[in-house]
Amino acid sequence: MEVTFIIRICRYGIMLLPVLLIFVAGICFFQVPNLEKKRTFSDRLKKVLKNIHLWILACVLYAACFAALTLLCDRVQNSITIGLNYALASRGLTPNSTRFNTYDIIDDSVLEQAISDGQFGDISTEDLRETLSVTPLQSGNDEEALAEEQYYTSTEYVLTYEASLKTLFFNGNDVVESVAQAFASQFYDQYSRKTDVLELDYTKVDDSDYLDKVDILSSQMSGIQDFLWQCNSQGENYVSEDGETFSSLATKVSNYQTVELERLRAYILTKGLSSDADRQLAKLEYENMIRDLNYQKNIADYNVLLETIDMYERDMATIVLVPTTDEVGEFYMSRTKIAVDDFADEAEISSQNAALAQNSIENNSYAISQLSSSEASDADYATADNMIASIKENMTAYADQALKMSVDFDSKTSGSYTVLTSDRDKFFGRLILREILLTGAMAVSCALVIMAFPAAENKKRGRKSEEDKSSMKGEAGR
Repeated sequence: MEVTFIIRICRYGIMLLPVLLIFVAGICFFQVPNLEKKRTFSDRLKKVLKNIHLWILACVLYAACFAALTLLCDRVQNSITIGLNYALASRGLTPNSTRFNTYDIIDDSVLEQAISDGQFGDISTEDLRETLSVTPLQSGNDEEALAEEQYYTSTEYVLTYEASLKTLFFNGNDVVESVAQAFASQFYDQYSRKTDVLELDYTKVDDSDYLDKVDILSSQMSGIQDFLWQCNSQGENYVSEDGETFSSLATKVSNYQTVELERLRAYILTKGLSSDADRQLAKLEYENMIRDLNYQKNIADYNVLLETIDMYERDMATIVLVPTTDEVGEFYMSRTKIAVDDFADEAEISSQNAALAQNSIENNSYAISQLSSSEASDADYATADNMIASIKENMTAYADQALKMSVDFDSKTSGSYTVLTSDRDKFFGRLILREILLTGAMAVSCALVIMAFPAAENKKRGRKSEEDKSSMKGEAGR
């Protein structure tokens, strides 16, 4: 950071040079000796015009030095503002509601991408990080606007670069822009809405048996519903151009799944359709064996829990009534939850799991019987294939509509999550304006110095006058 400090000091010195020259001009003006011939303003102006070549050269050199130091300062020190553009940013959170960490802006992965994108050579992330700093930017920059006890969460951060000896030849603007762009890219990739579930791939559907096709299609359709309900939780009031909301589209998908997929499943079971009956039968029988074991386990757990409750319920019930008060201060005997209640809940869960296992076994048994006695024709298979093709077409349409709605919603609410603001576009405009003002001040100060500085002939006269005065004083003394 010493490099930037030295360059800034030199730049400030150049900016203060006109003031220094005006000060010198004032000293020269008041220190001119009592001359025999007083100089008029026109005489002083003639002197400026006589030395105009030196005057112009001084102004040109000053403008060149100031421009060079300003450009050099811009190379060794630069900054960019990174704004977080989503609702949760004002609460100090990321789009997925986790705490936002400002260190993420200069994280290793961000700096590695910045070094690669900016082609900064073989500099390490640690060396680059030493030149960077991140500062929260308060809205309005008004420190008095917030009370001492008020908590403020910034949504804008200033990324500042100050060159070191190892990065002296880097362009500061390129550095901050590369780091900011790398952070914005990774931030968007990490927190943008994942739409993979809408990219439907029917390869597994085509390669599976008919009953498995139904399960895969059902899983994909459930994924579309989950995506839409997640969007709805963030945009309940969003309405698309065609008047659709996330909840209404999710309901349509749910209804279609309930009706059409169950209709397809029923048709497949009724006709006993299978692309490989022997393999499908073996699979269903294996599933029944596993589910039967699960059923037996849950029934055994249920019976054990009932026996446990029966053994300890009387003894444990005597300690569950405790005196307490309600909201208005009245006493009553409160019954707290004890181990017997936990046993009852676990018994209920075991009973439900056993019922589900038994239901699955019955469904598989019915499928086994239908496949074993199947006399399906080619027309039956063609009908099922047409039903599957129709379901695929409608699922794709729902997925495309969901994707279009989510993209539209995100563009209106979150945008790209980050907004990068650089003063680079205004830099050269400000440089030219400062050049004009400071060069003008330099021209005036140089003219004043030339005008105030005594001419050589007047200096001689001044010295001669002083000698005469001294001689006269000596004679008077004698």
